[in-house]
Amino acid sequence: MGRPAYSREAIVRALLLVAHPDVAVPSVAALIPQLRNNPALRAVCGFEGKIPSQQVFCAVYQRLAENPDALAELFVALTDRIRSGCPGFGRFLGVDSTTVATHANPNRRVRQFPPSCKPATTPRTPRSGRRP
Repeated sequence: MGRPAYSREAIVRALLLVAHPDVAVPSVAALIPQLRNNPALRAVCGFEGKIPSQQVFCAVYQRLAENPDALAELFVALTDRIRSGCPGFGRFLGVDSTTVATHANPNRRVRQFPPSCKPATTPRTPRSGRRP
């Protein structure tokens, strides 16, 4: 028979946490301890009981990466699910073109060197205030 399968939906939700820029989970390896230690995070993802290993997460990720059509279907299903709960979702797009004042210089040229071609630094001698 084999082991009972983990919920694929829960695994995909957890992988979305890793991909989300506002969530402080940088990798799958960092996700697993967070899932083990945070019951609220486990509940949001939909895990009940044991958390899958890193190999299981990587295998699901690999299958999704090999099948972009499945990802597109997943995206459509998720947006349809959101639309069912939020009837006006996606109807309007808000754009803000307000100028934001900064202290940065957007016209400043930045010299880019390949990693192997960085300029050598020369030690500077301290000045005593007198000219030679």
